[in-house]
Amino acid sequence: MGFTVEVDVAAPPDVVHDYFADPALRPDWQSSLRRIDRLPGPSRGVGARWYDVTLPGAQPLMEVTVDESPHRWAERGTWRGVTAVLDMRFSPATTPRGPGTHVVAVVDTDTPGWRRPLGWGIRLLGPVGIKADLTAAARAIERRTRG
Repeated sequence: MGFTVEVDVAAPPDVVHDYFADPALRPDWQSSLRRIDRLPGPSRGVGARWYDVTLPGAQPLMEVTVDESPHRWAERGTWRGVTAVLDMRFSPATTPRGPGTHVVAVVDTDTPGWRRPLGWGIRLLGPVGIKADLTAAARAIERRTRG
């Protein structure tokens, strides 16, 4: 099960990629996230791992699986038998505020067995939440690039 969300950011693809690829910045734009707890190993790039500590109490183990600046970044999160993959693609675009980046975020979830209704809920409500979070990130990136 999955869904796709798109957002435009008035900043170059390398800047947008670098913002999304930094787990330490996640609490600034991901509404459900309170903090991250890093694990030993790389802090960024493929193989970087951390726990998302969320307001609802879930603490999924997150891992970067793709880091191809400035074109693509992906992560996998697992928590209690549920797996979610976020795969983000960045391409040059013209935005209403000038040159920028078109972000396509594909979320794919695996909710086996008795967890299947949770997957339906994620598919139904997830696009709204992810769109709001990506829009918040876009505005934060734009503020940072304007100085």
